[in-house]
Amino acid sequence: METAKIVISHVRESDKAVQSNEEHQRGVAKLAKRFAQNFGMGEWGYILGMLHDKGKEKQAFQQHIKKESGLEPHTIVKGDYSHAYVGALIAKKLFPQHHLLIDNALMGHHRGLYDGDEMKEIMKRQIPDDINIEKHEAQLSPPKLQKRDIHHLERMLYSCLVDADYLDTETFMQPEQSNLRGHYDSLKELEIRLEAYLSRLKNNTPNTEVNSIRNNVQKWCIEESDKPSGLYSLTVPTGGGKTIASVLWGIKHAIKNDLNRIIIAIPYTSIITQTASVLREIFGE
Repeated sequence: METAKIVISHVRESDKAVQSNEEHQRGVAKLAKRFAQNFGMGEWGYILGMLHDKGKEKQAFQQHIKKESGLEPHTIVKGDYSHAYVGALIAKKLFPQHHLLIDNALMGHHRGLYDGDEMKEIMKRQIPDDINIEKHEAQLSPPKLQKRDIHHLERMLYSCLVDADYLDTETFMQPEQSNLRGHYDSLKELEIRLEAYLSRLKNNTPNTEVNSIRNNVQKWCIEESDKPSGLYSLTVPTGGGKTIASVLWGIKHAIKNDLNRIIIAIPYTSIITQTASVLREIFGE
């Protein structure tokens, strides 16, 4: 492949193979669209992917990547080679009514989200002359939400872009590692393992008052899991079996409501370790 005729996005270290920027952006756009479709904003995810690395078209960045990758180690880098901010400037030009929701994700997709003052200063810059601005026909319909929800939605879109960017990059740069992803058991399969574990547990534990209470907590969680998605609270004393009961509720509730993942957030490292140990015993590695 003749690197002079394409815009380089990545150079694989092992064999100096080149991934074009067009290939990378389309790969990221496809993934980000799929991720964002889970909350009804697939087109927004697609645009994020198509714009996030437009700044790599800068001559200075092309010089930088050729030099740093060893593709052309004697290349002289002239000027500023930063690139992440360019996509935000293009979004402002192409989508003047909607860009505010994606500017921060675009300019922060490598370093993290900016605060408001920093972002305003960066948005005062001009689109570099060596950037090719292409029109996109995407219909970006703004979601119906409260003003207080905007920051959360910005973070959701940011997460879609960052995950898509890392995954597409890994696919090219580390294909063997990338091939290990995606081979997961379904929630239905995990439910079967959990019920088998609970059956063994009940057959091997005495019928004490504490175990009776634990069984009642689990029964209540199963009943509540059949309800629509919402905010639920479980208050059980120490030793009441909260870990297993909450996972039991989580899996059954997710299956009932056609959800695709369970996220467990815990404030203390020691409890995270304990919980992970329990889950590993139930579900395996």
